[in-house]
Amino acid sequence: MSEITYDGFAELYEAEFEGRDLDVLFYARRVEGARILVLGCGAGRVPRGLVGPGRDIVGLDLSAKMLELATQRGDGARYVLGDMRHLHAADLGDAPFDEVLIPNAAFNFLLTRGDQRACLEAVAKRLSPEGRLTLDMPMPDFALWATASAPERLAWEGVAEGRPVRRLRATTRDRAHQRLDLHDRYVSDDGETLHRAVLRLRLVLPNEAEWMMEGCGLYVEEMFGDYNQSPVSDTRPRLIICARRAE
Repeated sequence: MSEITYDGFAELYEAEFEGRDLDVLFYARRVEGARILVLGCGAGRVPRGLVGPGRDIVGLDLSAKMLELATQRGDGARYVLGDMRHLHAADLGDAPFDEVLIPNAAFNFLLTRGDQRACLEAVAKRLSPEGRLTLDMPMPDFALWATASAPERLAWEGVAEGRPVRRLRATTRDRAHQRLDLHDRYVSDDGETLHRAVLRLRLVLPNEAEWMMEGCGLYVEEMFGDYNQSPVSDTRPRLIICARRAE
């Protein structure tokens, strides 16, 4: 698994992503049941959007700093420090979950087949008999796949920690291993580098995702290419897998 836990730049990451809600609205339209687990929940953006009467929302993340930010919001969700590969070791309670969500490419940080299998098998064990997993990943950009690297460019600008901030990003690709490495540098308005991070992801293809599920006790029920539930296509930005237990 990628070693990054976001502890060093949680506030910067949260400043960029807090206002994004297309995926949250997608989940809010579709979630079933009362007990929902969000893996790789970060600072709680997705759990916050799902809190409601009669719901038990649990968010799990590897980053203690992200969970500290989430808990400070006091939104009614419960946040747990843990690893999505080893759910048995996390304080999730004994009851199964009606929904498990893995949003915003969190699954792509699992870089090996062993890590991917461990996560999916752990999820299958924690789902209720009618429970559902929703896994949101970026669709590989085949137009860029032939390019081994791209130089640093502006990827985001906004306000974080009370001052203007820009995120610059360079990319490298290992096509044989479906690897995408994102080299991020956060820069203040006066040019000071506030933080550097390398996000290491493994991209997943649609047929590959189906085999993954089938090998881990799940089956694919639906597959979408965006948050409007459009069909999967190599021109659409997302690969959203909705799967249930294969019992």
